[in-house]
Amino acid sequence: MSFYGLPTDSIENDLLSLEYLTEAGPRVVRLIYKPRNINLLSEAPDAKLNSPYGDYSMHGGHRFWAAPESPEFTYVPDDSGLVVERSSGSVSLIGLMEAAVGLQKRIDIKLPGNSPVVDLHHTLTNRGSKPVSCAAWALTMLPAGGIATMPLRGDPGSRFLPDRQIAFWPYTKFNDPRLTLLDDRLQVEASADPQIFKVGARCPQGWISYASKGITFKKEFAFDGAANYTDFGCNAEIYTDGVNIELESMSGLVELSPGRSIHLQATWSVSETN
Repeated sequence: MSFYGLPTDSIENDLLSLEYLTEAGPRVVRLIYKPRNINLLSEAPDAKLNSPYGDYSMHGGHRFWAAPESPEFTYVPDDSGLVVERSSGSVSLIGLMEAAVGLQKRIDIKLPGNSPVVDLHHTLTNRGSKPVSCAAWALTMLPAGGIATMPLRGDPGSRFLPDRQIAFWPYTKFNDPRLTLLDDRLQVEASADPQIFKVGARCPQGWISYASKGITFKKEFAFDGAANYTDFGCNAEIYTDGVNIELESMSGLVELSPGRSIHLQATWSVSETN
């Protein structure tokens, strides 16, 4: 198996086939929903980001970064050195220690039973000799053409206190027609508009969904009300560029001592809509 010339392998059940790179990453590159025989994840074999260490290959699909974002800290190339450990119905993708920042990334993936569900456990470990301030950051890319939804409203507690928090990036326009703000959720249309757009929020419900072509992809993740989240307190973010849309989730920001790890759990589920 291969992804544009890069070797891959897969785990699968009756409804899903999950394909991952075997020498680079950790990276999931395809999620095939078998009843429709389509890849739900975006494929971007030629997309690259500039970094001080050389090009960072995007590939598409699902990747694992460290926040807060910067080229020096986040865009460390991962084109080689991956270790793969397989067992029945699961696989572990273990990246090299990133010498530039001292971090190592690992994703443990399971396909439980014969249901359209994937469990992913992300582990970010400090393998260096100095503490690192960081958060685990899981980014899932899907093709444009649908609508992403993120719930906003938490338990208000008191009508005198705020119950929603939203962050915007410098390139985001408040009047962008792709963004819809409702009382209890926000929606982002992944249209063909090439202007980049990003929005983040404090999302106590811990999920983002994406509906496209009669299929809903839902990404669920943990929320810790006591955590210090980056990006003005966001644990969930949505980015689109007219070709792809990213559903992003984050752990809290911590001072990670040498030898210690932080974790970020995610569950994907797929369903058909009428």
